[in-house]
Amino acid sequence: DLVKIVFEDSGVAYKFEPQGFPISEEVRETLPFGQFPIMIDAELGTLAQTQTLIRAIAKRGKIYPSNDKDAARAEMVSEGCAD
Repeated sequence: DLVKIVFEDSGVAYKFEPQGFPISEEVRETLPFGQFPIMIDAELGTLAQTQTLIRAIAKRGKIYPSNDKDAARAEMVSEGCAD
């Protein structure tokens, strides 16, 4: 799972909580966009969407590029992995 890879690579501490499938309607109603993955963070709140999580984790772990050109390239590769 790409989110876990970025957590590991960035050194950001995390707690993985596997969820059963199918997702119950009760749980689905509590999720942004009604699906996993999500990240619950004390500062950022509850976030969803894989690419959003990857960027947030990379920034927190200081592995997100600091200049616009490198950031754009990193996002291009990340989005390419998602396609």
